[in-house]
Amino acid sequence: MARLYGYLTKKDEGSDWILLPASKAEKFVSMLIQALIVVPVGVLGVFLCTDWLLCLVDHGCGQSLIAGYFSMAEEFGGGEAAEAMSIMGLSTFGFLVLSIIGCFVNYLFFVLCGICFKKNKIVFAFLILFGLSVVLSTLSALIVPLLNYDGFINIDDAAAAQLVKGMVTWMYVLFILIALGLGWGVWRRISTIKH
Repeated sequence: MARLYGYLTKKDEGSDWILLPASKAEKFVSMLIQALIVVPVGVLGVFLCTDWLLCLVDHGCGQSLIAGYFSMAEEFGGGEAAEAMSIMGLSTFGFLVLSIIGCFVNYLFFVLCGICFKKNKIVFAFLILFGLSVVLSTLSALIVPLLNYDGFINIDDAAAAQLVKGMVTWMYVLFILIALGLGWGVWRRISTIKH
């Protein structure tokens, strides 16, 4: 993503983008469509088709990812896994939505880094992610002992199941807020790009 829109901070190429006969809103929507739909679908399609072709040629590679997805969805559709997810308040569709929002967050983060930094866009993006993971790991290491968490949540316990449902709900809210915040950051940045 940083490579897709990284040229915006270069004076010679970015000026052409600014002078395009389109409003900021049209440029922003176009950027989101490319970054959140076209590129991920294209990359995923090429990846899955390549994997399928390799497994078709070489039978020793095992099951292709496409077939593996359908068998995993079938497994989650019934049995203990489905029951556990139901207790957590997370359907198979809900899990898929949460995964898609998480991907959107990642793509938006790299787009924002791509249009914010002038050089070493990907390096700075990974350094920021590394710094965030260190801070969040430190915070969780301080908070988890206070919860008397023994490493296992008994989802048959009503209170524990309610706690997990609350955590899943807050994950939805947090991911959506982060995606909106990153989207606002992208909008703000493309509104203020000057060369």
